[in-house]
Amino acid sequence: MNDSNNKCKVVVSSCDEYKDVWDPCFKILGEEWPDRKYPVVLLTEIEYYNCEFMDVEVCRTGKVMVWGKRMLTCLKSIEEEYIILLLDDFYPLKKVDQIRIEKCLEWMEENKNIAVFCLNNVPGENIRDGKYKGFEKRPRKSDYKFNCQPAIWRKDRLMEFIKPNETPWDFEIIGSIRSAKYDDDFYCAIENEPYIFTHMFAKYGLRQGKWGKATKELFSKYNIEMDFSVRGFYDSEENENVLIVEPTFIQRVIRHIKWRRRELRIKMAKLRVKRYE
Repeated sequence: MNDSNNKCKVVVSSCDEYKDVWDPCFKILGEEWPDRKYPVVLLTEIEYYNCEFMDVEVCRTGKVMVWGKRMLTCLKSIEEEYIILLLDDFYPLKKVDQIRIEKCLEWMEENKNIAVFCLNNVPGENIRDGKYKGFEKRPRKSDYKFNCQPAIWRKDRLMEFIKPNETPWDFEIIGSIRSAKYDDDFYCAIENEPYIFTHMFAKYGLRQGKWGKATKELFSKYNIEMDFSVRGFYDSEENENVLIVEPTFIQRVIRHIKWRRRELRIKMAKLRVKRYE
């Protein structure tokens, strides 16, 4: 066995609000990654969880907290040097390529400057440097250089990149702007080449707390029972004819800043109310 295999752990990031997603996550992950060689930890808040599909360690923060602080709390408790980071609704649509994961870990052992191998493609003016088969290098200034897609991270660098007060969207949008100050090497999978971890987050899983309609067919394949009426479907019939235009990165940044300002105003207003109670 490659020595680096003993230095890696799979972290599935979640929270109590999404506990109904845990069983499908681990059942599909177990079936599509049968030769996995790394322990798995579920990151959540207060809820306990006993998984019947694989051995899963549960990292409970003990209270509800923002994603960044929750992630850092978990990462501090992990001894392994490398983290395979997944979200709870990232369902592999085919077998996870264990052999190529081991190769990525070998490369990270050889080149300590590699911070991450993102296992999917991230669009941009990426550099085909030819150093690592199936991967291309992200430029120093690049949109979504920090992202929550399936990836192999060097744990100590990920801990450096995440800020305690961040949501996943903060990390991806605002964090990617500050990523230019780091000298680390960031790699992502080359588009249209076989991925190590193939998933389609826009089609399956959750979007704005609702199920993608194709998730019903996916769960049926694995004999997973789910009451879809509880959350409903994001792409419900009344929205099928609505054209959804994805905003540009700059539009996302502007919208995000406005949202954060609004959130701050609400917090300040609550503090003023408490002051006069």
